[in-house]
Amino acid sequence: LEFRRVLFRSLVRAIDHIVHARGRRDVGCAIIGNGTELEKLRALARTLNVAKYIEFTGYLTGPALLTYLSTIDVGVIPDPPNIYNDKISMNKVFEYMSLGIPFVQFDVTEGRNAAGEAALIARGKDGAGLGDALLELMDDAERRTRMSAYGMARAGAEFRWEDAQRALLAAYEAALPRTAPAGKPED
Repeated sequence: LEFRRVLFRSLVRAIDHIVHARGRRDVGCAIIGNGTELEKLRALARTLNVAKYIEFTGYLTGPALLTYLSTIDVGVIPDPPNIYNDKISMNKVFEYMSLGIPFVQFDVTEGRNAAGEAALIARGKDGAGLGDALLELMDDAERRTRMSAYGMARAGAEFRWEDAQRALLAAYEAALPRTAPAGKPED
């Protein structure tokens, strides 16, 4: 629970940094999803005086989610660097790349390796670093275009279910003991 709170607080604080420290008013942010921390995030946005810049969409899935994602210029993965995040593959990396959405993330090993040139790595570990990286990417349309093309090409070539399925089945085969086929027990 504490981890999720930190995760999205860094995004709200990034918007605070963009609006108040950098003086930008030409931004908007959507936080998609719901959960136990949603009201606390809304309260934080009000406290920081950035609520009008953040839309809390609630839970979206399927066509509604894809429609919404098709309208964004820059994605963000606000998961902070820690021992857990450093080793896992975030679904958002693959989703953003498959959809051609350039994105910003903190410097986590697996995320950096999976994203390659499709992501801009934020400096630091806080909302200010995330906010500055978002602004850098928002202000460079040519870079976003290059990152989008790279992400889509890489996702199409390297992140295919057929390849993952073969590797997963091979791992199960190696890990699980062979058993006799089901049928009549031997006497």
